[in-house]
Amino acid sequence: MNVQRIPTRWVIAIFAIVAFPSLFNLAGVDFSSPTGDASAGPFTHTLLEWSAVSTAFFTGLLALVHFKIKGDVATPVIGVALFAAGAMDAFHVLAADRLIESIADNRQFIPFTWAISRFFNAAIMLVGVGIVLRRRKMPGPAGFRFILFTTLAFGVLAYAIIGFCATTAQLPVTVFPDAVIKRPYDIPALALYVVAGAVAYPRFFRREPSIFTHALMISVIPDIATQFHMVFWSSALFDNSFNVAHFLKILAYMLPFGGLALDYVNTHQVASAQTLELAKINLRLEAEMAERQQANAEAKSLARFAAENPSPVLRSAPDGSVLYANQPALRCLRTLEPAADNTLPTQWCSLVREALQSGMPQQLETVCDDRTYVVVFAPIVDAGYVNLYGLDITERKGAEAKLAVAREQEVRIGSEIQDVFLHGTAPRFMRGVAVDYVIVPAQRMGGDFVDFSTHSGRYLNVLVGDVMGKGIPAALLGAAIKSRFVRDLSSLLSASDGQVPQPVDIVASVHRGVTRRLLELESFTTACYARFDLQDRRLSFVNCGHPQILHYDHATKTCAALEGGNLPLGFLEDYVYQESSYTFAAGDVFVLYSDGATETRNADGEMFGEARLAECVTSVAHLAPTDLVRKLRDVVLEFAGKPQPDDDLTLIAVRIGEPVIAHEIVRRDVTVARDLKQLTVVRDMIDGFCTDTFGDACPVRYVNELKLAVQEVVTNIIRHATTATDNAPIHIELDGFVNRTVLSLTYEGSAFDPEVVSWPVIEERPEGGLGLFLIAQSVDTVHYTRLDDGRNRINLVKFLPT
Repeated sequence: MNVQRIPTRWVIAIFAIVAFPSLFNLAGVDFSSPTGDASAGPFTHTLLEWSAVSTAFFTGLLALVHFKIKGDVATPVIGVALFAAGAMDAFHVLAADRLIESIADNRQFIPFTWAISRFFNAAIMLVGVGIVLRRRKMPGPAGFRFILFTTLAFGVLAYAIIGFCATTAQLPVTVFPDAVIKRPYDIPALALYVVAGAVAYPRFFRREPSIFTHALMISVIPDIATQFHMVFWSSALFDNSFNVAHFLKILAYMLPFGGLALDYVNTHQVASAQTLELAKINLRLEAEMAERQQANAEAKSLARFAAENPSPVLRSAPDGSVLYANQPALRCLRTLEPAADNTLPTQWCSLVREALQSGMPQQLETVCDDRTYVVVFAPIVDAGYVNLYGLDITERKGAEAKLAVAREQEVRIGSEIQDVFLHGTAPRFMRGVAVDYVIVPAQRMGGDFVDFSTHSGRYLNVLVGDVMGKGIPAALLGAAIKSRFVRDLSSLLSASDGQVPQPVDIVASVHRGVTRRLLELESFTTACYARFDLQDRRLSFVNCGHPQILHYDHATKTCAALEGGNLPLGFLEDYVYQESSYTFAAGDVFVLYSDGATETRNADGEMFGEARLAECVTSVAHLAPTDLVRKLRDVVLEFAGKPQPDDDLTLIAVRIGEPVIAHEIVRRDVTVARDLKQLTVVRDMIDGFCTDTFGDACPVRYVNELKLAVQEVVTNIIRHATTATDNAPIHIELDGFVNRTVLSLTYEGSAFDPEVVSWPVIEERPEGGLGLFLIAQSVDTVHYTRLDDGRNRINLVKFLPT
């Protein structure tokens, strides 16, 4: 940073320093030397003068150093002038202290030589400034000689003046204590300082702007104040104004010295900055040279690129004739479509013309030497040819194929996981109701989810939901929400001692658990939780922004939507959900679905709509639920005109059967002898029991597994439970509930501990010892008890499949 002025706050400080002595005088402070001590005045005078002399000498030396650095004559000329002024002051104080030969009385010598030295100081500074203002630029050696001559001239002149005054016996009287103007001989110096401050120094600063020249201009302030103190107020040696004037003269000498020092520092900073900038430029030049060398090396390498490139490189004229081809390109051309000598294949020629006409690169994919290439046609329109570059993508194509297989496998596994976690299993053998569903995801994996649960053979719970979005994120979120429904249902069941919670309580619990998280994810879920009470013949449901349930009334042969709606899950944390309720009768059909059914559009943009879906339900209401949902699916997809819907499509059908009698229990019991021939009796009893208890809803496999378990138990009792009498009977009791069968076999014999029986190794195909294994695989629970009366009891429980 090149600074050319003393800061304003410093100038203000200088004015304050100049004014402080007068202010202190007004306050009563006197700076006079003590009159009782004869040596105090000369000592103070000598100390002040030598301070000024030292400052002047240092300023001159620093000016010469500045000249050595910058080579400018202006600063050292002024420095030499200050040096000469200091020399005048030095000779003055040496003579006053009688250190050089002097015959004049100090009372006349000091005031007179003070006036002469001040006039010399002002005059010689004006002469120096005048020399600088009138001179022309000088080269280094000439400038140095000029400075040397000026220094000697100023020094000799100063010594001659002081020497003459010191050896003169009679000097004029210069101090008039009683007059207004105490020292009239100091007026010429005052006038010269005024001229210097008003004219010479400002012109010098404008021509040679620097901190030094600005400080020189400011130094006039203490110079003029010095002269005012001497001219108007100093009436004797060493009085108040005398000492103040000598102090201010020091300040006047120090200002150019300080300015020169700051200018030197500024010059040093500028030089350092220039050096740093030169270093940066040098580094940039070196970097540019390195880049050019690298560019030259790359240019040489690029010159060999086409021939050395292992991929095909060609150049073609507009008509498809080959201007250049490296060896890989020649081999590739020989394996492609036969063409005239030195001509590209027909398809390639078309791409060459298209690239030149459009100015845009073209490309095609081809196979050559069992390698797959992407050929890029890069047009050079100005030159009228096309460069062809073959990019080998064989490895990339192989990797893409493997990645596609991996992704397909990942999607397949995800779809299987979705079937487990999002798609529940509809109950197949529940009395009084038949249910089935179908889901067609839009992207192999969707956000629709369903779930089914039953309680005590009386309640069928159906959950259907649709998460905002599609694909894997929606599937994951749907699985999480479905899991939340199942978990909260289990928690509420546990807390209510087995009492089945209401649908609205289940939805409210899920709402409290998932809404805040859904808000954070900026997502929401529509859902419908419906409960069919097969005993009271009532449907209770909570619809959370989901499409309305369609109800086909068997009695009236009409289909209508059931009203009852709430906000979706994930909208408002403090929302209160409401439950709706409707009655039903045997033969009624309910259809629950997602918006993928009603919002599917055909090629004309028309939506399938709820009304059309209701008409379809009416037309197929006579079908079993399995056939009904598949028929509805086919109708919707046929309307869309494509095999895959734009949104996940879910359809659930629930057909109501005959009423279920509450808590009906079928009980049978029989006592049989310990004879294997009695097994026929036992099997026939189980056949009749299952028919009476479950009717046509009982699967054949269920009956067979139950007969196998009882047969194995009876056989083991006959063969292994030794008794005191061989004819001790076996008592069998059967209790049938709406969803399970409980068998109890009581007999006499030795105790049996199942813990001590080793489990058979099935892989070794043992001939015996499979009884316990078959029993455990055929029923859900097996329990052995030793009664207090010494008899044994085996309890078997088998649940109907849902």
